[in-house]
Amino acid sequence: AGLYRDDDQGEILTPFSVAFSHWRITVPAAGTTPPGSRPTGFVPPPAETLPIQHVAHAAGFAYFNPVAFLNVHPVYGPWFGMRAIVMVDLPYDISDNELLLISDTQPTGTYSRDSKPIEFNPAFEQLSTEQITAQNAALEVTKTALLTKGWDAGDWQEWVAFRHSLTRDRPDWQRWRYSDNQMRYHYQKQPEFLEECAIKFQQGQEQSTSASKF
Repeated sequence: AGLYRDDDQGEILTPFSVAFSHWRITVPAAGTTPPGSRPTGFVPPPAETLPIQHVAHAAGFAYFNPVAFLNVHPVYGPWFGMRAIVMVDLPYDISDNELLLISDTQPTGTYSRDSKPIEFNPAFEQLSTEQITAQNAALEVTKTALLTKGWDAGDWQEWVAFRHSLTRDRPDWQRWRYSDNQMRYHYQKQPEFLEECAIKFQQGQEQSTSASKF
C-alpha cells in the first residue's frame, strides 16, 4: 500500500504503491499537487530502493542478463526502458496471466504463464550451450574494458555497441532500436537531442540512421 497526503495534509492509504526508477531531487512543499494528480501523487525517495531490473526478471517480464547488466525483453530485446513499478494489494488469480501473455497482437504483455522468472535469455534462445558461454565471455571482456576505461560521454557509441551486441542473433529486434538522437540523449544527457527527437517524432521522421555502424 502507498501512503499519500492530500492538500490538507491528511494521510491517505491507497491499495497500491509506486516505486520509480528515477526520483526528483527537489522535494515539493507538503500539499503541492502535481497537475492531474489527486492526492499529491508525489512519492518521496524511499529509504530502501527496489531493484527494478530484478523485479522485471522475477515477474517474467524481461530476462536480466547479469553479465551485461541489462534486461532483455522477448519482443523488444534491450531496446526498452523501465521507469516504475506499481504494486497492488489485491487478490491475484494466476490464471489471469493467460490474458496478459505476449502475442502477435499484444507485444507488451508478460512472458510468464505462472508468474515465474524467464529461465532463458531471449537473445541466446537459438544458440547452443557452447555459443552462449562464448557470447557471455565476450560480453564480460567488453564490459570490463569499458568499466576499466571509465565513463566518458564522448564514448557513447562504444556503450551503444555493447548494448547492440545483445541483438546479434536477433535481427527482428532491430526495428525497436533507439534512434541516434535517443541514444545521444540517454548516454550524453544533452536535452537538445531529446528536443530534436520530439520534433522528428511529430514529423514522423525519427528513426535509426546508423544501425549499420554497430
